[in-house]
Amino acid sequence: MATASLYVPHEIIEQCGFVDRSEAQATFASRATLLCDFGVESDALPLIQGSILMTRVLAEQPTDKDSNYWLYNALRLATKLELYSQ
Repeated sequence: MATASLYVPHEIIEQCGFVDRSEAQATFASRATLLCDFGVESDALPLIQGSILMTRVLAEQPTDKDSNYWLYNALRLATKLELYSQ
């Protein structure tokens, strides 16, 4: 939802209680990061998919978990599952 929030009409963003798209994106990105940090999802494939989506989130403030972190996380999990061709 963090990535998709950039494409939602402004009226919908306001109806959801957000001031603007960047606030919605920051909120959803924070929630996704917390879910990942607490290990809520144990299946690696959804974690890979989520990590790839999180690479598109543009943080307004510096963070340790930027697009490079999420890309590395997706690659690390894909390698762990041997999801590559030889």
